[in-house]
Amino acid sequence: MRAVGDAVIELHRQGVRSIDIALQLNIAQSTVHYHLRKLADRRKARNVPVAPRAKPTLTAELVARLLEPQPDRQLRRAKWSEQAGKGELVCA
Repeated sequence: MRAVGDAVIELHRQGVRSIDIALQLNIAQSTVHYHLRKLADRRKARNVPVAPRAKPTLTAELVARLLEPQPDRQLRRAKWSEQAGKGELVCA
């Protein structure tokens, strides 16, 4: 279980979204949130400042991957378009 938590935290620090962490590690998104809450609780208990997360960068490879037909993928084209329209995804 500790290995999963460590992997979740590492991916989170790299700026990976929780849904993508869940898909990469083949775990439930609630499990990702559990580990992130534990991290936040530990920081609060020790009064450790939160480091800024890296902003995700939208690359040509990421766009191609997002647009590939994958039935198990929860991020749909409409959601991706919505995020891109709001400026939440940054083109590199």
